[in-house]
Amino acid sequence: MSTIQCIAGWGDSYVLRQAITTVIATERCNGTRFWAGNITDAMVCAAQRRGKVGICDGDAGWSLVCRSGNRKRRRWTLHGLMSWSDTGCKARPRPTVYTRVRTFVSWIRKTMRAHH
Repeated sequence: MSTIQCIAGWGDSYVLRQAITTVIATERCNGTRFWAGNITDAMVCAAQRRGKVGICDGDAGWSLVCRSGNRKRRRWTLHGLMSWSDTGCKARPRPTVYTRVRTFVSWIRKTMRAHH
C-alpha cells in the first residue's frame, strides 16, 4: 500500500494544521530498516517526504485521514490516530506509527452506547 493521505491536528496552536503523508506497507514498516517487527495489525505506518514538515513530539492523537469519492460526494475517512514516532518535526528516517482505527470500531461503538 502506498496511499497519499493527509495528517491534521492542532499542535501547540489554535490553528488547525495539516500535511501530506504516504501510508506504507506494514511489511516494509516492520523491516529492519524501520521498526524491526514492532508493528502489529492494529497499527498503520505513514511517512512524510524528506524535508517536509510532519508529526512533532507532542502531536499524539493527530488524525490520519483520506479523502475519497467524486466531486459531489467527497468525504474524509479517519484511518489512524498518531501514536508514536522518532523525535523532531522534519521528515524522519522511520515512519510515524498510527493506531489503525478500523481495528477498534466495534469497541468504540460499544463504549459510546454504554455511556449515552
